[in-house]
Amino acid sequence: EPHKLNPTDLIRFLKPEFYCEQLQVYAPVTHGIYDSIRANKKLQQPEKTTEKGYLSAKFIKSKN
Repeated sequence: EPHKLNPTDLIRFLKPEFYCEQLQVYAPVTHGIYDSIRANKKLQQPEKTTEKGYLSAKFIKSKN
């Protein structure tokens, strides 16, 4: 912690073994990750954002 991840690179790195079912990036608030998620201030276009935030993603293993 903290980690620097680019959502697009993460999705590309995990393909084709996994696909991204859900992706959100939450804007940081003063008290950390859980308060940021509860505040529910999601960044627009999370897969393309370059803003700092907390990334939440759900990946599903491909059936290949």
